[in-house]
Amino acid sequence: MIPKLKRADDSFRQSEKNNMAWLNKFQELCKYKEKHGNCNVPTTYKENQSLYSWVHRQRSQNEKLKLPEERIKKLDAISFSWKTPSKPKDDVWNDRLEQLKFYKSKHGDCNVPKIYAENLPLDNWVHTQRKQYRKLNISEEHIKKLNAIGFSWKAPPLPKPKDDFWCTKFEALKLYKSKHGDCNVPAAYKENQPLAKWVHRQRSQYNNSTLSKERVEKLNAIGFSWKAPPGPKPNVNVWNDRLEELKLYKLKHGHCNVPRTYGENQPLANWVNTQHCQYRNLTLSQERIEKLDDIGFVWSDDYNWYDSFDVLKRYKEKHGHCKVPKSYEPHQLGSWVQHQRSQYKNMLKGLPTPLTKERIKLLESIGFVWSMIEYQPPPSNETRKIRMKHHGVGKEINKPNHEQIRTHNQVKSPAIEENRKRPREDICEVQICNHSKRLKKLEEEKNEYSKKTDEMRMNLMRLKQEKQEYWKNTDEMRMNLMRLEQEKQEYWKKTDEMRMNLMRLEQEKHEYWKKTEGMREKLRRLEQENNDYKMKAQQQSEGIMQLEEEKTLLQKKTEEQHYSIEKLKEIQDMSEGLKAELECPICLDPFDNPYINPECGHRFCYRCIQQAISKSGKECPLCRVKIKSKRGLRKDVLIGSITNAVF
Repeated sequence: MIPKLKRADDSFRQSEKNNMAWLNKFQELCKYKEKHGNCNVPTTYKENQSLYSWVHRQRSQNEKLKLPEERIKKLDAISFSWKTPSKPKDDVWNDRLEQLKFYKSKHGDCNVPKIYAENLPLDNWVHTQRKQYRKLNISEEHIKKLNAIGFSWKAPPLPKPKDDFWCTKFEALKLYKSKHGDCNVPAAYKENQPLAKWVHRQRSQYNNSTLSKERVEKLNAIGFSWKAPPGPKPNVNVWNDRLEELKLYKLKHGHCNVPRTYGENQPLANWVNTQHCQYRNLTLSQERIEKLDDIGFVWSDDYNWYDSFDVLKRYKEKHGHCKVPKSYEPHQLGSWVQHQRSQYKNMLKGLPTPLTKERIKLLESIGFVWSMIEYQPPPSNETRKIRMKHHGVGKEINKPNHEQIRTHNQVKSPAIEENRKRPREDICEVQICNHSKRLKKLEEEKNEYSKKTDEMRMNLMRLKQEKQEYWKNTDEMRMNLMRLEQEKQEYWKKTDEMRMNLMRLEQEKHEYWKKTEGMREKLRRLEQENNDYKMKAQQQSEGIMQLEEEKTLLQKKTEEQHYSIEKLKEIQDMSEGLKAELECPICLDPFDNPYINPECGHRFCYRCIQQAISKSGKECPLCRVKIKSKRGLRKDVLIGSITNAVF
């Protein structure tokens, strides 16, 4: 019981330590909230880096339902957010900017590589800023911030691969041309085999449009041919010579299946293998196929079978039998022999097998044994001795019989029990019984085999018909192949034109980017001028509104002034009229007692009218109208009333 109590005490102490540590972190979080107003501790909180990890741990434990209820209540009491708050876009952008500043301080520039293992999102962000800048979708504030740290708006060019290897091969090709007059390095160029492979690689890269423009121009400058020259045409005489050699081989061996390793005439074996390959690839002419068919040339996989058959014949010539052990490794002959026996068994069972009657006859002609059980050679002396020992005979006997065995056992081995003695006649009877059963079984299998052979003959007839149809189809396929070859050549011509057009379009694209770069700068400048113009226009519109208001006020004031001026003019006119009526127009003295000329209506004072009449001879001094008599002058008595009416 004492160890159990000790373990319980240790676990209690550990839980107390955990609670104290949790409470300490909780107090730190409360202080953080008092300072910042929330519990969302950022990842880059340098004052207490472990506090963010603790906050993240509380959220994850709450999601897994592992946080105690007491702690949940305490965190809820301080408005703890159980979900990690997402940052606004501006904060994310500023974080990336800070990361870019750190990258520049470390590497000296802002050209973040495409695969930046330390910070993969930073490369995508830099690429996005350049893309938005080209599309004029980035704000002026962000442009200023990036320009302030020396950000390059053009992506740096990709580093060029090392051209040392390519240049060395190019120089070797120049030497080859100076020596041979062309750049068509043959595939079997023994002096410099890597150069032939390099030339083939340049053609394949050109066909796949992966060869750079600079390299294409260099190769074109030395007259490089992008199409491989046709191989040497086969010599008809050589082919016919090989055919005659094959006919001689058939006369000697009875078939045309030359083994792959034929020491007497290895070129003939290679030639036969070439005919098989060309036949499979549909590149052998119909004329040659007919010539080979005439001598019984085998086109199917029998070629490999006859090759192994020849190896078996050589094995028999050397060992005297065809009982090849399974572990015989040369040419895998042991496995091949075992496979023939298994195929023979499948044929007896009625299963499909590639073993034909012709093959069976060939194998039986060299003494091939189909069943190792049936093949029981006469026992040798050693095996006879072993059998005699097994049956209780202690002495070696060359020709034992029952009497000798019995007498020998009685004399030499008296200790051997009677139940262990088996007469040889009983053993022979058992063997004869077993052989008779086996013969009956083989007879039944023979009957089944005869039935199946009839079916196989029918299948063989059907296969011959299918073979004829197949030849017809292959003729059509050859015609289609020739048509496809022509289409292929036409396709290569078109692809060459397309490559030239692609290179031209690529060049136009670069020129377009150069031209549009200045246009983009002008567009950005015009955009900025447009914004400035809009600001000025807005200010001018506000000033125009103020001027309109001032104008309306001035119009009101001018209308009032016009009205007052008109009134003043009216008053002035009235005052002038009254003044004229109240003053003498000649002496300008006020009328004491005015006199009016009844002819013209002018008023004069008495003194002036007397002088005018005396001087001018009774004419009005103003308009020279005759005054008929002095009596006609009358005193205007209404002047006083008129002045009172006006004023």
